[in-house]
Amino acid sequence: MQDRPKIRSGSLGFTIAATAVVVVAAGGGMTWWAFKSLFNNVIVTLPEGKGPGKQESEKVRALIYWLDPNASDVKLIASPVTIEKSADKKEILASAFQRLLADPNGDYNTTIPQSTKLLGVTVETDGVHVNLSAKFKEGGGSTSMVGRLGQIIYTATSLNPSAPVWLDVEGEALPVLGGEGIVLQQPMTREYFEANFLP
Repeated sequence: MQDRPKIRSGSLGFTIAATAVVVVAAGGGMTWWAFKSLFNNVIVTLPEGKGPGKQESEKVRALIYWLDPNASDVKLIASPVTIEKSADKKEILASAFQRLLADPNGDYNTTIPQSTKLLGVTVETDGVHVNLSAKFKEGGGSTSMVGRLGQIIYTATSLNPSAPVWLDVEGEALPVLGGEGIVLQQPMTREYFEANFLP
């Protein structure tokens, strides 16, 4: 894996390192706490004066994953995005993927080819199913392919880090990625990705 991922810049984010956010509000009109680590990946922030059961104003924070342009190998960077008034996992992930596939601007990279389209994402009992356009398979060497695969797996599991991911291209399961033949064992998990594709 000689080539370094360099295609498009991504938005500022946070490292995948274990980071926890704890918000504690005390007092008569204040509300409860929100706690989720970067590996639990959903933070529900309730405005002041709102408690459980009063979620009409809730916002959900999901994570999308970029690549560190300064790393010699694939290094994923988590960037939070806020999804307005949505409690549906499918909608949250679809919104996260739309932002991941849009042209980023900032200091991070993506090796997902420009113009790759999200054709569908669903959350089923057997895991998260992601369907992308054929553009996803184009261009780049092995490092580029590993980088884009990691971006998809980690973004797909941002609501549940242990969820299996099923990756389709144009509605068909993707057995091999790239001209160098990265064989995929579906479904894929973060653990599978780290064990097989990271140094």
